[in-house]
Amino acid sequence: MDNAIAFPSVPRYQLMDCPVVVDALIEGFRVRRIHVDGGSSSEVMYEHCFRNLSYREYEKIQTIIKEFAVAKSPSPYNALLGRTGMGSLGAIASTIHLMIKFPTSNGIATIATTRETLRQCKQIEEAQALSRHARVTDL
Repeated sequence: MDNAIAFPSVPRYQLMDCPVVVDALIEGFRVRRIHVDGGSSSEVMYEHCFRNLSYREYEKIQTIIKEFAVAKSPSPYNALLGRTGMGSLGAIASTIHLMIKFPTSNGIATIATTRETLRQCKQIEEAQALSRHARVTDL
């Protein structure tokens, strides 16, 4: 676990301004659309995720004990990993690279945001905005 975490340089024209959104295991369950937010002081799992967990194995893992606050709120994300969770993992997030890296016993793990994940989050966010707008106009 003494490998250095490094990110490659990125040409200016390829710089990204999107959230880092990854998949991970939480309590042995695969959780998709986890927003990595180094500015948040807590970890949050949205109720819709908590009720619909599904299992999948990963090769490079790092296990930490972390408590999540369960929030009943619409969100395109299933969970939010804050700075305390990142610190516990020894993880470093890069919004420019749209990924996080952290040490494991099998080397450095890299979890990248995919275009498909970003597209899904945007679609969910738009659907939730339309739903909120419809409720407001119905009043």
